[in-house]
Amino acid sequence: MTDRGLILAMLLLTIMVVVVARLMWTSYLNHKRWAMQHQERMAALEKGLPPPAGPAAEGWLSNGSPRGLSTSPSYYLLRGLVWLFVGIATMAFFAAISATTVEESVPSWYYSQPSEERKFPPPTARRQPIPVGWSTLGLIPAGVGIAYLIFYRVEGRRRKEEPPEKA
Repeated sequence: MTDRGLILAMLLLTIMVVVVARLMWTSYLNHKRWAMQHQERMAALEKGLPPPAGPAAEGWLSNGSPRGLSTSPSYYLLRGLVWLFVGIATMAFFAAISATTVEESVPSWYYSQPSEERKFPPPTARRQPIPVGWSTLGLIPAGVGIAYLIFYRVEGRRRKEEPPEKA
């Protein structure tokens, strides 16, 4: 492995470790917050008091988003567009990297010939370090985005057909 390849591998490994550590830390803090809220509620119930009003009682979900946002069609439109464009950007990224990076190398058979028979300059083989096929990885998030957009369209039609609920 070349020095450049080693540096790139170390950089990617470092980024992955930092991302995983960040996710683990966030998960740990969310768990501690939930545990403290649970202890507070249990202590109030043991004393015979009503449990304190938490985020769920105030119209907010536990992840901090307003209640009802996750069920509105516009939320699915937003999610669908984000996932779709992340997929498109991923495909464009890998296609551009593949199209712009080319390595030239001398084929191995060139050195197997006797030195008198070798032609100069040696023939070079062009190879792409990242195959164009990697750009198809972007189809995964794009597919998720398309599924959300389909759900948004179907849900919008279904809501138009339903009579409004009486309060």
